[in-house]
Amino acid sequence: MCLRARAGTVPTAVFQRDAQSPATSPGARTARHGPAAPHSLVDFRVYPDAALGAEWIMVQVKILLFYLIFYGCLAGIFIGTIQVLLLTISEFKPTYQDRVAPPVKILLFYLIFYGCLAGIFIGTIQVLLLTISEFKPTYQDRVAPPGLTQVPQIQKTEISFHPTKPESYEPYVLNIVRFLEKYKDSAQKDDMIFEDCGSVPSDFKDRGAYDSDPGERKVCRFKLEWLGNCSGINDETFGYKEGKPCVLIKLNRVLGFKPKASLLLPAQMGRVGGVGRGAPPKNVTMESLQMVKYSPYVLPVQCTGKRDEDKDKVGNIEYFGLGNYPGFPLQYYPYYGKLLQPKYLQPLLAVQFTNLTMDTEVRVECRAYGENIGYSEKDRFQGRFDVKIEVKS
Repeated sequence: MCLRARAGTVPTAVFQRDAQSPATSPGARTARHGPAAPHSLVDFRVYPDAALGAEWIMVQVKILLFYLIFYGCLAGIFIGTIQVLLLTISEFKPTYQDRVAPPVKILLFYLIFYGCLAGIFIGTIQVLLLTISEFKPTYQDRVAPPGLTQVPQIQKTEISFHPTKPESYEPYVLNIVRFLEKYKDSAQKDDMIFEDCGSVPSDFKDRGAYDSDPGERKVCRFKLEWLGNCSGINDETFGYKEGKPCVLIKLNRVLGFKPKASLLLPAQMGRVGGVGRGAPPKNVTMESLQMVKYSPYVLPVQCTGKRDEDKDKVGNIEYFGLGNYPGFPLQYYPYYGKLLQPKYLQPLLAVQFTNLTMDTEVRVECRAYGENIGYSEKDRFQGRFDVKIEVKS
Protein backbone atom coordinates (compact mmCIF):
# COMPACT_ATOMS: atom_id res chain seq x y z
CA MET A 1 0.00 0.00 0.00
CA CYS A 2 1.37 3.38 -0.95
CA LEU A 3 1.22 6.21 1.58
CA ARG A 4 1.17 9.84 0.43
CA ALA A 5 3.19 12.40 2.33
CA ARG A 6 2.74 16.13 2.40
CA ALA A 7 5.02 18.23 0.25
CA GLY A 8 8.19 19.39 1.91
CA THR A 9 8.44 16.44 4.25
CA VAL A 10 11.03 13.69 4.19
CA PRO A 11 10.05 10.02 4.53
CA THR A 12 11.58 7.87 7.16
CA ALA A 13 13.47 4.64 6.80
CA VAL A 14 11.30 1.57 6.94
CA PHE A 15 11.15 -1.75 8.65
CA GLN A 16 9.72 -5.17 7.88
CA ARG A 17 8.46 -7.39 10.61
CA ASP A 18 9.40 -10.94 10.95
CA ALA A 19 6.58 -12.92 9.37
CA GLN A 20 6.72 -15.60 12.03
CA SER A 21 6.34 -13.18 14.92
CA PRO A 22 3.25 -13.73 17.07
CA ALA A 23 3.09 -9.96 17.39
CA THR A 24 2.17 -9.52 13.73
CA SER A 25 -1.44 -10.57 14.04
CA PRO A 26 -3.94 -8.06 12.59
CA GLY A 27 -5.50 -7.41 15.98
CA ALA A 28 -2.12 -6.81 17.58
CA ARG A 29 -1.06 -4.39 14.86
CA THR A 30 -4.27 -2.39 15.12
CA ALA A 31 -3.95 -2.20 18.88
CA ARG A 32 -0.32 -1.09 18.74
CA HIS A 33 -0.34 1.41 15.94
CA GLY A 34 -3.01 3.80 17.20
CA PRO A 35 -4.25 6.79 15.21
CA ALA A 36 -2.12 8.42 12.56
CA ALA A 37 -0.22 11.66 13.15
CA PRO A 38 -2.46 14.73 12.74
CA HIS A 39 -0.35 16.47 10.05
CA SER A 40 0.89 13.60 7.93
CA LEU A 41 0.23 10.00 7.02
CA VAL A 42 3.89 9.23 7.69
CA ASP A 43 5.97 9.89 10.77
CA PHE A 44 9.07 11.74 9.55
CA ARG A 45 10.93 11.90 12.85
CA VAL A 46 12.98 8.70 12.86
CA TYR A 47 15.56 9.15 10.14
CA PRO A 48 15.61 12.74 8.74
CA ASP A 49 18.28 11.88 6.20
CA ALA A 50 18.80 14.17 3.19
CA ALA A 51 19.34 11.25 0.82
CA LEU A 52 15.84 9.99 1.56
CA GLY A 53 14.46 13.35 0.41
CA ALA A 54 15.67 12.70 -3.15
CA GLU A 55 14.13 9.24 -3.04
CA TRP A 56 10.82 10.73 -1.92
CA ILE A 57 10.89 13.28 -4.77
CA MET A 58 11.40 10.47 -7.30
CA VAL A 59 8.37 8.67 -5.89
CA GLN A 60 6.26 11.81 -6.28
CA VAL A 61 7.42 12.24 -9.90
CA LYS A 62 6.41 8.65 -10.68
CA ILE A 63 2.99 9.19 -9.11
CA LEU A 64 2.54 12.40 -11.12
CA LEU A 65 3.44 10.50 -14.31
CA PHE A 66 0.84 7.89 -13.47
CA TYR A 67 -1.91 10.51 -13.08
CA LEU A 68 -0.96 12.12 -16.40
CA ILE A 69 -1.34 8.76 -18.14
CA PHE A 70 -4.54 8.01 -16.20
CA TYR A 71 -6.31 11.25 -17.12
CA GLY A 72 -4.97 11.03 -20.66
CA CYS A 73 -6.67 7.66 -21.04
CA LEU A 74 -9.90 9.06 -19.60
CA ALA A 75 -9.76 11.92 -22.12
CA GLY A 76 -9.17 9.42 -24.91
CA ILE A 77 -12.18 7.39 -23.82
CA PHE A 78 -14.36 10.51 -23.75
CA ILE A 79 -13.24 11.65 -27.21
CA GLY A 80 -13.73 8.13 -28.57
CA THR A 81 -17.27 8.04 -27.17
CA ILE A 82 -18.14 11.31 -28.91
CA GLN A 83 -16.66 10.08 -32.21
CA VAL A 84 -18.67 6.85 -32.07
CA LEU A 85 -21.88 8.79 -31.38
CA LEU A 86 -21.19 11.11 -34.33
CA LEU A 87 -20.52 8.16 -36.61
CA THR A 88 -23.88 6.61 -35.73
CA ILE A 89 -25.81 9.74 -36.71
CA SER A 90 -26.90 9.88 -40.40
CA GLU A 91 -28.70 12.72 -42.18
CA PHE A 92 -29.91 10.41 -44.92
CA LYS A 93 -32.51 7.66 -45.13
CA PRO A 94 -31.08 4.59 -43.40
CA THR A 95 -29.96 1.80 -45.70
CA TYR A 96 -28.84 -1.75 -45.02
CA GLN A 97 -25.27 -0.53 -44.56
CA ASP A 98 -26.52 2.16 -42.16
CA ARG A 99 -28.32 -0.47 -40.08
CA VAL A 100 -25.24 -2.71 -39.91
CA ALA A 101 -22.64 -0.01 -39.34
CA PRO A 102 -23.78 1.27 -35.89
CA PRO A 103 -23.39 -2.10 -34.08
CA VAL A 104 -19.95 -2.52 -35.61
CA LYS A 105 -18.94 0.97 -34.52
CA ILE A 106 -20.33 0.41 -31.03
CA LEU A 107 -18.43 -2.86 -30.80
CA LEU A 108 -15.28 -1.02 -31.88
CA PHE A 109 -15.95 1.62 -29.23
CA TYR A 110 -16.21 -0.97 -26.44
CA LEU A 111 -13.04 -2.67 -27.62
CA ILE A 112 -11.23 0.66 -27.35
CA PHE A 113 -12.98 1.47 -24.05
CA TYR A 114 -12.01 -1.76 -22.28
CA GLY A 115 -8.57 -1.64 -23.88
CA CYS A 116 -8.03 1.75 -22.25
CA LEU A 117 -9.28 0.42 -18.90
CA ALA A 118 -6.84 -2.46 -19.17
CA GLY A 119 -4.08 0.01 -19.98
CA ILE A 120 -4.98 2.09 -16.92
CA PHE A 121 -4.90 -1.01 -14.72
CA ILE A 122 -1.54 -2.15 -16.11
CA GLY A 123 -0.16 1.38 -15.75
CA THR A 124 -1.32 1.52 -12.14
CA ILE A 125 0.46 -1.74 -11.33
CA GLN A 126 3.61 -0.57 -13.10
CA VAL A 127 3.70 2.71 -11.17
CA LEU A 128 3.12 0.83 -7.92
CA LEU A 129 6.00 -1.53 -8.72
CA LEU A 130 8.26 1.44 -9.43
CA THR A 131 7.72 2.71 -5.89
CA ILE A 132 8.37 -0.67 -4.23
CA SER A 133 11.77 -2.19 -3.54
CA GLU A 134 12.08 -5.95 -3.31
CA PHE A 135 14.86 -5.51 -0.77
CA LYS A 136 13.31 -2.98 1.60
CA PRO A 137 9.72 -1.74 2.13
CA THR A 138 9.22 1.85 1.02
CA TYR A 139 6.88 3.07 3.77
CA GLN A 140 6.40 1.12 6.96
CA ASP A 141 7.27 3.63 9.62
CA ARG A 142 4.60 2.54 12.10
CA VAL A 143 5.91 -0.97 12.67
CA ALA A 144 5.93 -1.80 16.37
CA PRO A 145 9.08 -2.93 18.19
CA PRO A 146 10.03 -6.57 17.55
CA GLY A 147 8.51 -9.38 19.54
CA LEU A 148 10.39 -11.47 22.05
CA THR A 149 9.73 -15.20 21.77
CA GLN A 150 10.91 -18.40 23.37
CA VAL A 151 11.98 -21.87 22.31
CA PRO A 152 10.48 -24.43 22.82
CA GLN A 153 7.63 -22.83 20.91
CA ILE A 154 4.42 -24.05 22.47
CA GLN A 155 0.85 -23.04 21.70
CA LYS A 156 -0.37 -22.39 25.23
CA THR A 157 3.00 -21.07 26.50
CA GLU A 158 2.92 -23.72 29.20
CA ILE A 159 5.76 -26.10 30.05
CA SER A 160 4.75 -28.96 32.32
CA PHE A 161 6.80 -32.14 32.73
CA HIS A 162 8.00 -34.85 35.09
CA PRO A 163 11.83 -35.18 35.22
CA THR A 164 11.64 -38.98 35.67
CA LYS A 165 9.30 -39.46 32.70
CA PRO A 166 11.12 -38.74 29.41
CA GLU A 167 7.90 -38.86 27.42
CA SER A 168 6.61 -35.83 29.35
CA TYR A 169 9.47 -33.53 28.25
CA GLU A 170 10.44 -35.14 24.94
CA PRO A 171 8.30 -32.72 22.83
CA TYR A 172 10.10 -29.73 24.37
CA VAL A 173 13.54 -31.26 23.81
CA LEU A 174 12.77 -32.14 20.17
CA ASN A 175 11.50 -28.61 19.55
CA ILE A 176 14.78 -27.14 20.81
CA VAL A 177 16.88 -29.67 18.85
CA ARG A 178 15.10 -28.85 15.58
CA PHE A 179 15.50 -25.13 16.15
CA LEU A 180 19.25 -25.41 16.86
CA GLU A 181 20.00 -27.42 13.69
CA LYS A 182 20.96 -24.26 11.76
CA TYR A 183 23.25 -23.17 14.62
CA LYS A 184 25.48 -26.24 14.41
CA ASP A 185 29.07 -25.72 13.27
CA SER A 186 28.46 -27.94 10.24
CA ALA A 187 25.78 -25.55 9.01
CA GLN A 188 28.07 -22.50 9.30
CA LYS A 189 31.16 -23.70 7.42
CA ASP A 190 30.77 -21.66 4.23
CA ASP A 191 33.13 -18.68 4.53
CA MET A 192 31.41 -17.01 1.58
CA ILE A 193 28.25 -16.68 3.69
CA PHE A 194 29.38 -16.68 7.31
CA GLU A 195 32.02 -14.68 9.14
CA ASP A 196 33.31 -14.49 12.70
CA CYS A 197 32.13 -11.31 14.42
CA GLY A 198 34.01 -11.84 17.66
CA SER A 199 33.34 -13.55 20.96
CA VAL A 200 32.62 -10.30 22.82
CA PRO A 201 29.80 -7.84 22.14
CA SER A 202 30.54 -4.99 19.74
CA ASP A 203 28.76 -2.27 17.77
CA PHE A 204 26.40 -2.66 14.81
CA LYS A 205 27.69 -4.34 11.64
CA ASP A 206 26.95 -2.05 8.69
CA ARG A 207 26.90 -4.03 5.45
CA GLY A 208 26.00 -1.30 2.97
CA ALA A 209 22.78 -0.17 1.31
CA TYR A 210 19.64 -2.27 1.05
CA ASP A 211 19.97 -3.14 -2.63
CA SER A 212 21.39 -5.88 -4.81
CA ASP A 213 24.56 -4.08 -5.96
CA PRO A 214 27.04 -5.78 -3.59
CA GLY A 215 25.07 -9.03 -3.76
CA GLU A 216 24.30 -11.30 -0.83
CA ARG A 217 25.55 -10.05 2.53
CA LYS A 218 27.53 -12.11 5.00
CA VAL A 219 26.09 -13.07 8.37
CA CYS A 220 27.73 -13.49 11.76
CA ARG A 221 28.35 -16.96 13.09
CA PHE A 222 26.75 -17.94 16.38
CA LYS A 223 28.35 -20.82 18.27
CA LEU A 224 26.32 -23.30 20.25
CA GLU A 225 28.97 -23.47 22.94
CA TRP A 226 28.02 -19.93 23.99
CA LEU A 227 24.73 -21.33 25.29
CA GLY A 228 26.54 -23.23 28.05
CA ASN A 229 24.35 -25.76 29.86
CA CYS A 230 21.56 -25.12 27.35
CA SER A 231 23.62 -25.86 24.23
CA GLY A 232 22.77 -29.55 24.12
CA ILE A 233 26.46 -30.43 23.81
CA ASN A 234 26.89 -31.91 27.29
CA ASP A 235 23.22 -32.45 28.16
CA GLU A 236 21.01 -33.67 25.34
CA THR A 237 17.88 -33.05 27.43
CA PHE A 238 18.68 -29.36 28.01
CA GLY A 239 18.26 -29.73 31.77
CA TYR A 240 14.75 -31.23 31.64
CA LYS A 241 15.95 -34.61 32.90
CA GLU A 242 17.24 -32.94 36.09
CA GLY A 243 14.22 -30.70 36.55
CA LYS A 244 16.24 -27.64 35.49
CA PRO A 245 14.59 -26.65 32.20
CA CYS A 246 16.26 -24.42 29.63
CA VAL A 247 14.43 -21.85 27.54
CA LEU A 248 16.01 -20.14 24.51
CA ILE A 249 15.09 -16.50 23.89
CA LYS A 250 15.26 -14.68 20.56
CA LEU A 251 14.33 -11.24 19.30
CA ASN A 252 12.17 -11.54 16.19
CA ARG A 253 13.66 -10.24 12.97
CA VAL A 254 12.73 -6.77 11.73
CA LEU A 255 14.44 -5.54 8.58
CA GLY A 256 16.77 -2.63 9.33
CA PHE A 257 15.99 -2.55 13.03
CA LYS A 258 18.84 -1.47 15.31
CA PRO A 259 18.22 -2.10 19.01
CA LYS A 260 19.16 0.92 21.08
CA ALA A 261 20.71 -0.50 24.20
CA SER A 262 21.32 2.04 26.94
CA LEU A 263 24.95 3.13 27.07
CA LEU A 264 24.82 4.01 30.76
CA LEU A 265 26.31 1.96 33.53
CA PRO A 266 23.79 -0.09 35.54
CA ALA A 267 24.27 2.18 38.58
CA GLN A 268 23.44 5.18 36.38
CA MET A 269 20.32 3.72 34.80
CA GLY A 270 17.19 5.45 35.93
CA ARG A 271 19.12 8.44 37.27
CA VAL A 272 18.44 11.66 35.45
CA GLY A 273 21.57 13.39 34.23
CA GLY A 274 23.82 10.36 34.67
CA VAL A 275 27.20 10.34 32.95
CA GLY A 276 27.21 8.29 29.75
CA ARG A 277 26.30 8.20 26.08
CA GLY A 278 22.62 7.39 26.08
CA ALA A 279 19.34 7.44 27.96
CA PRO A 280 17.60 4.94 30.23
CA PRO A 281 15.47 2.42 28.31
CA LYS A 282 11.71 2.66 28.26
CA ASN A 283 9.73 1.17 31.16
CA VAL A 284 12.88 0.55 33.16
CA THR A 285 13.42 0.86 36.89
CA MET A 286 16.49 0.31 39.00
CA GLU A 287 15.06 -2.92 40.38
CA SER A 288 14.36 -4.34 36.93
CA LEU A 289 17.96 -3.92 35.74
CA GLN A 290 19.94 -5.67 38.45
CA MET A 291 22.08 -7.58 35.99
CA VAL A 292 25.13 -9.68 36.77
CA LYS A 293 27.07 -8.42 33.76
CA TYR A 294 26.63 -5.31 31.63
CA SER A 295 27.90 -4.07 28.27
CA PRO A 296 26.84 -1.02 26.25
CA TYR A 297 26.81 -3.26 23.17
CA VAL A 298 24.24 -5.71 24.54
CA LEU A 299 20.46 -5.35 24.53
CA PRO A 300 19.76 -6.63 28.06
CA VAL A 301 17.13 -9.26 28.84
CA GLN A 302 15.90 -10.26 32.25
CA CYS A 303 13.50 -12.96 33.44
CA THR A 304 11.61 -12.82 36.72
CA GLY A 305 8.36 -13.92 38.30
CA LYS A 306 5.42 -12.24 36.59
CA ARG A 307 3.35 -11.85 39.75
CA ASP A 308 4.47 -11.09 43.29
CA GLU A 309 3.65 -14.61 44.42
CA ASP A 310 5.80 -16.02 41.59
CA LYS A 311 8.98 -14.10 42.44
CA ASP A 312 9.89 -16.31 45.40
CA LYS A 313 9.04 -19.50 43.48
CA VAL A 314 11.26 -18.85 40.45
CA GLY A 315 14.50 -19.44 42.33
CA ASN A 316 17.90 -19.03 40.72
CA ILE A 317 18.12 -18.15 37.01
CA GLU A 318 21.28 -18.60 34.94
CA TYR A 319 21.89 -16.78 31.66
CA PHE A 320 24.04 -18.08 28.79
CA GLY A 321 24.90 -15.98 25.75
CA LEU A 322 27.78 -14.49 23.77
CA GLY A 323 30.45 -13.48 26.27
CA ASN A 324 28.15 -14.65 29.10
CA TYR A 325 26.18 -11.41 28.80
CA PRO A 326 22.43 -11.63 29.56
CA GLY A 327 21.20 -10.19 26.28
CA PHE A 328 21.65 -9.83 22.53
CA PRO A 329 24.96 -8.48 21.12
CA LEU A 330 24.55 -5.58 18.71
CA GLN A 331 26.97 -6.82 16.03
CA TYR A 332 24.21 -9.15 14.75
CA TYR A 333 22.13 -6.14 13.71
CA PRO A 334 20.72 -4.78 11.47
CA TYR A 335 19.00 -7.58 9.58
CA TYR A 336 19.02 -7.14 5.78
CA GLY A 337 16.10 -9.40 4.84
CA LYS A 338 15.68 -12.84 3.33
CA LEU A 339 16.94 -11.82 -0.12
CA LEU A 340 20.22 -10.32 1.06
CA GLN A 341 20.76 -12.50 4.16
CA PRO A 342 18.97 -15.81 3.58
CA LYS A 343 21.20 -17.58 6.15
CA TYR A 344 20.89 -14.96 8.86
CA LEU A 345 21.21 -16.28 12.42
CA GLN A 346 19.54 -14.42 15.24
CA PRO A 347 21.62 -14.12 18.41
CA LEU A 348 20.24 -16.33 21.16
CA LEU A 349 20.08 -16.09 24.93
CA ALA A 350 19.63 -19.25 26.97
CA VAL A 351 17.93 -19.13 30.36
CA GLN A 352 18.04 -22.04 32.80
CA PHE A 353 15.81 -22.28 35.87
CA THR A 354 17.85 -24.30 38.35
CA ASN A 355 15.56 -24.52 41.41
CA LEU A 356 11.93 -23.90 40.55
CA THR A 357 9.38 -24.69 43.23
CA MET A 358 8.13 -28.23 42.54
CA ASP A 359 4.48 -29.09 41.83
CA THR A 360 3.61 -25.43 41.43
CA GLU A 361 2.71 -23.44 38.33
CA VAL A 362 5.19 -20.59 38.17
CA ARG A 363 4.57 -17.79 35.67
CA VAL A 364 7.82 -16.31 34.40
CA GLU A 365 8.11 -13.09 32.39
CA CYS A 366 11.15 -12.18 30.29
CA ARG A 367 11.69 -8.66 28.98
CA ALA A 368 14.15 -6.95 26.66
CA TYR A 369 15.23 -3.47 27.78
CA GLY A 370 16.16 -0.75 25.30
CA GLU A 371 15.41 2.80 24.25
CA ASN A 372 13.38 1.63 21.23
CA ILE A 373 11.87 -1.44 22.89
CA GLY A 374 8.32 -0.86 24.09
CA TYR A 375 5.57 -2.97 25.60
CA SER A 376 1.85 -3.21 25.03
CA GLU A 377 -0.82 -4.58 27.33
CA LYS A 378 -2.72 -5.80 24.27
CA ASP A 379 0.28 -7.58 22.77
CA ARG A 380 1.91 -10.06 25.13
CA PHE A 381 4.88 -10.67 22.81
CA GLN A 382 5.92 -7.07 22.09
CA GLY A 383 9.33 -6.77 23.72
CA ARG A 384 8.46 -9.48 26.23
CA PHE A 385 6.79 -12.83 26.77
CA ASP A 386 5.61 -14.90 29.69
CA VAL A 387 5.55 -18.65 30.10
CA LYS A 388 4.07 -20.90 32.75
CA ILE A 389 6.38 -23.65 34.02
CA GLU A 390 5.50 -26.59 36.24
CA VAL A 391 8.00 -29.22 37.34
CA LYS A 392 6.23 -32.25 38.79
CA SER A 393 7.78 -34.45 41.45
